[in-house]
Amino acid sequence: MPVLAFDGGSADAVPLVLGSGSMIEGFESGLIGAKVGEQRKLEVAFPDDYRVEKLAGKPATFEVELSKVAEPLLPEIDDEFAKAFGVSEGGVDALQKEIRANMERELAEKIRDQLKQQAMDALLEVNSVQVPKALVRQEAEALRQQTKSNMEQSGQSSKVELPLDLFEAQAERRVSLGLIIGEVIKRNNIEVDNDRVRKRVEQLAESYEKPQEVIDYYYSDKKYLAPVENVVLEDQVVDWVLDQARVEDAASSFEEVMNPPSQEASEK
Repeated sequence: MPVLAFDGGSADAVPLVLGSGSMIEGFESGLIGAKVGEQRKLEVAFPDDYRVEKLAGKPATFEVELSKVAEPLLPEIDDEFAKAFGVSEGGVDALQKEIRANMERELAEKIRDQLKQQAMDALLEVNSVQVPKALVRQEAEALRQQTKSNMEQSGQSSKVELPLDLFEAQAERRVSLGLIIGEVIKRNNIEVDNDRVRKRVEQLAESYEKPQEVIDYYYSDKKYLAPVENVVLEDQVVDWVLDQARVEDAASSFEEVMNPPSQEASEK
């Protein structure tokens, strides 16, 4: 068999966690039972959809030597462990309560986001809107600039030219929803609920060390509070949609809600 040399085809002192699935199929299983200093020859094949085209679907032989074996050691769950996570009083019990509160808050936010998504989908399904192309292009450009800004903040190159049509579908959805939501609010005389705004601000402040300072910040200027009011108003529109629709509850685990399977995975 001819030898195929390629970038990354050899390396020294590469850490590998068995069971992580980070290597191509057959690599990790070929190391099970190996001892330090042992050499093994692994006969594997690159997957058909491998990112390097010239290697996709090709057989390969890796000669490896095991230099070290280690296992993770779980720390003891005690007051010192809790302090390492910023819980200075109450020890492990306080840490567990804080973790549970965070999980419940994340779960509530995720459920609310999913409900909003379903309600928005329903609004689009029953309302056909012809949106001006100029508005769609304007929104697409805003999305493109936002993406470039996010790339800069994450350290990625902002010089990559992002085609405008990449954002047009999302832009058309957002413009359509904006028009529909505005009409729902107008026809049903929906006004922002200030109590819900206050509750939402308090929820946002919970995760900060000094929640009251965050609350005061939002209420110090109308422009800081306006985005929260818009979110609450959308939530009220969602409530209106749910009142008009037949809603069925479905039991789900925390993992299923927080990490739903992708559409492709669910179709298999």
